[in-house]
Amino acid sequence: MKRFFSCSSSKVAVERWNRRDQKLLEAVQRGDVGRVAALASRKSSRPTKLDSNGQSPFHLAASKGLTECLTILLANGADINSQNEDGSTALHLATISCQPQCVKVLLQHGANEDAVDAENRSPLHWAASSGCASSVLLLCDHEAFLDVLDNDGRTPLMIASLGGHAAICSQLLQRGARVNVTDKDDKSALILACENGSAEVAELLLSHGADVGTVDSAGHDALYYGLRTQDKVLRKLLQQALSWRRGGQGLVQHPDAASKASPSDPPPPGSRAHGGAGRGSDDASSEEWKWKYEEEQKKVSRLEKEMVRTTEECKAQAAAYLGLANQIREQVQELGLLLFREPRAPDGQSPSIRPGGDGMEQGSPLDLLAEGIREAKEAAAGSSRSRSQPSIRSQED
Repeated sequence: MKRFFSCSSSKVAVERWNRRDQKLLEAVQRGDVGRVAALASRKSSRPTKLDSNGQSPFHLAASKGLTECLTILLANGADINSQNEDGSTALHLATISCQPQCVKVLLQHGANEDAVDAENRSPLHWAASSGCASSVLLLCDHEAFLDVLDNDGRTPLMIASLGGHAAICSQLLQRGARVNVTDKDDKSALILACENGSAEVAELLLSHGADVGTVDSAGHDALYYGLRTQDKVLRKLLQQALSWRRGGQGLVQHPDAASKASPSDPPPPGSRAHGGAGRGSDDASSEEWKWKYEEEQKKVSRLEKEMVRTTEECKAQAAAYLGLANQIREQVQELGLLLFREPRAPDGQSPSIRPGGDGMEQGSPLDLLAEGIREAKEAAAGSSRSRSQPSIRSQED
């Protein structure tokens, strides 16, 4: 598991740490936005200064998902591409912690999406490793390099395949990630997916042209690792792919498969026991992948249409609300003219009502209406008192 900060292999000199630096770091730890703003605005503030543990307020804000603090620190001069001791930028740390909102803020402010850390991993590597599909999408939208190799010779697609993150693999493949790259051990993304026992990822890779016959440095192929997981769906999928790769001439059964298969198990699709029906089985498998792809495309199309329809409905509702607001303003003004009409001035206009306005400002019909109600209440109270006084005098007489 990647450490956020490391005290070894220092790339960045630790500057002298003072009390103000510590206060800023502690304010970020608490998520105290007001305090962070006050401290960061000082001329002596250095948001990217590292303490003795290789930690800075800026990097901490990114790793904790504190977008407000992050924005404040950027506004006060934080170097967006500054690295901590293990070479990680704030963008690296936001992807490691799966903080897509911070990733978005950093990319919008110009963070380098292709920066690499001490392990030669880019933010896309770490987004793929953490299974953060939103961060992967944001990085791909900013045209992050898809096939950068880390120190193990692995691409983001290979990292996602090993983790069994099918959605991320799908995104990367759709953007054009190379599917048959191998790492330092000659393992491909397909082999890594089979090591993890992920039939879903394996099927996805095969549908994008993964070579099922690739052999690693130990001499093992994808089927070898698939059989070790004892996943029947994965085994069948790989056997079908091998059969198709060999031209439908019948599957040459993997030696481990022969030793593990029980007499009651049906022969794999495309094997000689099926009477040479390998080609038909593989055609059916290809048709199934094609059908799944078309179904996904239909879903996307339906969602797009739904989004357009919803947008139009919102626009129509907004227009209706605006019309209703205008109608209310007109009715308020008419009400003022009817209830509080005073003797007209020589020019023919009422001095009590202002022309124009929305009926809500000072001196408007609503103000006059409230004033009239108060006067009516006072008149009613005065009338009540005048009626009660004669009765009191009669009693005294």
